[in-house]
Amino acid sequence: MSAATNFRGSRFAGVLVGIVLALASLSAAGHEAQQTTPEPGFRPPGHDVQAFLGHVGDVSVDVLPTMVRRVDRTAHSFASQRQIVDFLNQNRIATATARRDRIDLGVLALQAQIQEARECMQREEVPVPRASAGTLHDFDAPLATGTDEWGTPLGYSTFSGPDTRVSFAATDAYPPRAGMKDGNQVLRLDLDVSSWGGVIHRFADPAVERWTPHDWHLLDGFSFWFHGTNSGAAVFFDILDNRNPCSKADDAERFRYRFWDDVAGWRLIEVRFQDLAREDVFNDAPDDGLGLTKVHGWGLGASATDGPVTFLLDDFGLLDDASEAMPPNAVRIAHERFAETRLDEDTSRIEVSTATNGRRVVEKVLDLGCACARLTLDRRFEYYRIDEREKLSEERARFRLTFFKQRPTGIPVQAVPAQPGSETTPVNMSAAMRAEDYLRVCRP
Repeated sequence: MSAATNFRGSRFAGVLVGIVLALASLSAAGHEAQQTTPEPGFRPPGHDVQAFLGHVGDVSVDVLPTMVRRVDRTAHSFASQRQIVDFLNQNRIATATARRDRIDLGVLALQAQIQEARECMQREEVPVPRASAGTLHDFDAPLATGTDEWGTPLGYSTFSGPDTRVSFAATDAYPPRAGMKDGNQVLRLDLDVSSWGGVIHRFADPAVERWTPHDWHLLDGFSFWFHGTNSGAAVFFDILDNRNPCSKADDAERFRYRFWDDVAGWRLIEVRFQDLAREDVFNDAPDDGLGLTKVHGWGLGASATDGPVTFLLDDFGLLDDASEAMPPNAVRIAHERFAETRLDEDTSRIEVSTATNGRRVVEKVLDLGCACARLTLDRRFEYYRIDEREKLSEERARFRLTFFKQRPTGIPVQAVPAQPGSETTPVNMSAAMRAEDYLRVCRP
C-alpha cells in the first residue's frame, strides 16, 4: 500500500512520506492488500530526516487517495486516506487535508507486467527432454530454420564477425568414408574468415518458433565426424548451455572445445564435457558453470582461415562412457532421479548427479533411496542394495543397484527407525534396505 501526498511549506516535505508510512499501518480491513509485510509502509530513511524533524508541526500536507496494489488489480482507497489525515492531525505531525485528486494507477502497465510474468513462467515450465547416448543429428532431414517471437534465429543459422563470409547446406556430394549408409547427407560449411564465423544450431520445437533445451547432464560428452583440408585453421565447437531466466535473446553460456584443421580427410572427434572451457562471447550470459540440464544448442566455427575453406560435419552424437562396457542386451531407462542401465533382471547401473544445488547431501541421499525403494516394489522385489560407487566427475557418480526377492544373506541390512527424523534418516548406502520400510521416511 502506498499513499500519494502533496506537501506545502517545507523543503523537507519529501521525507514525510517515509516517516508517516513507517509509523502508520492505517489501511482499513476492506482495503488491505492481499499480501502484506510486517512494516507495510517502510521506506529507508533519507539524509534530511534529522533536519525535517525540527520542522514537524510546521508543514501543511495534502493527502491524496491511497493506491492499493493487489495481485489482480490496483485501486484507490479513500478510507485509508482519511485515516492518514486523522493520524497526522491528531499527532500534530502536520496540518493535513484530504484531496480528491487521484493518481494514475498505471493499470495498463501493471497488467502488461503481470501478463509478461505469466508468459515467462509458461516458457520456463516447458518440460526439458532428457537425451540419450547416440546420434543426435545426422543431417539427412532438411535443416530447419526459423525465429522466435523476438527475432532470434532458431534451428540452423550462421554467425560471423567483420570481413567474414559463411554459408552452409546439407549435401550428398562429399568424399566417402567407411560405414556411411546409402542416401547419407552431411553438413557442408563454407568459410572465408578474417575474424570469426560459423554455423549454429539452436534447439527448437518442430515449428521452429520456440527454444526447446535438452537435458544432457547424465551423459559424458559428444562426438562428430569432421572432414578437413589440412588448412591449419583454428576450429572450435561450442555447446550452448543455460540462458538467463525469461530471456528474449541468445544469451546462452558458451563452452568451447578447440582443435585445428591439421588433417586432410575424415576423422572422428570425441569430446568429454570436462574438457570444455567457458568462452565469453559478450552476450550477457550467465556465469554459473556447465550444468547441462538445459542445453540450448551447439555451434561449429573457425577463426582466421587465411582464405576460403570447406568443412564437412556428420553424425553429431552424445556419449555415455558406461555404454562401452554394457552387455549387448543392456537396456537404458531414464528415471526422475537417475539414469538406469539395466544389466539383467536383478542388477542395474545407475548414474546420478551429485551436485547439491544448495541442498544438504543427506537430502539427496534420501531422495535417491526413496526412488530406488519405489523401483524395487514396482519390479516385485522386497530388498535393494546400492554399492560400487564410481566418481565420473565432480558432479556425477555411478552405482550398482541390486534387487533381492527376500532378505539377503551375508549382507548387512539397514534398520529403518519406526518414526525417523532428519537425524535418523538411513544413509548407509552399502547396506541392503527393505523397500517398504524405507518408504516410511519418503515424501508422498
